[in-house]
Amino acid sequence: MMLNSKMAKKIVWILFILLAFVLCYQPIVRAQNWVALPPFNTLWPLWSPALSPVDPVTGVPTPIVSDLSPSTVLPVVPGIAWDPALTTPYLLFNGPEGLVYWSGHWTPVQPWPPSSLQTTVNSGGVIYTLPPTPLTLPAGYADLPPLAPLWLLENLPLAYNRYFYTYPVFIPYPWNPTGAVYPYNPFLQGGYYVWNIPLVNEIVAGTPYFLSAYDILGYNPNFSFLTASDL
Repeated sequence: MMLNSKMAKKIVWILFILLAFVLCYQPIVRAQNWVALPPFNTLWPLWSPALSPVDPVTGVPTPIVSDLSPSTVLPVVPGIAWDPALTTPYLLFNGPEGLVYWSGHWTPVQPWPPSSLQTTVNSGGVIYTLPPTPLTLPAGYADLPPLAPLWLLENLPLAYNRYFYTYPVFIPYPWNPTGAVYPYNPFLQGGYYVWNIPLVNEIVAGTPYFLSAYDILGYNPNFSFLTASDL
């Protein structure tokens, strides 16, 4: 009888310790998907190894940037930020004039932040930029699921396409490699603008600091189960 009583006490203590561990660990678990970055409260992916590497001291994913402003420097591009009121995230690049973003579909690359996050007012011909109004994030925003791998796979080449179309690559003249340079736009063929996705992929593959879906996800997405009609 005494043995059973001691065993019962041990079991209670073990359960108590496990419960305490779960309660302490829960905030870390809850923060594995997204974190809000100032000054807009746009969400940053903690699930991306490239954009949020694991801190060796804390052992938790940590964003590579501490804020999102026009002057934010991204060590790798694209970065990903998201207003949960939208259906798609922002893909962020370091442009010649500072941080720029692409919001999907057929939109151009534009200076960060979007007007919805920081508006300007024209008063008597003078343009004033209003202070940013942080987004009101929904409860449990850290638990919102990561981006669908298929979305990344389809849209990263388009984002690079738009970025290179806006900011062409400058390469030397073949007959004068050390002299003048001319803008090389791989999406203009015979004066016509084309969606040259294979060429985008080729450029991205040769530029180490540009990310692929594999880099962002941390694993190689396998869509062999999809048919051509699904794509």
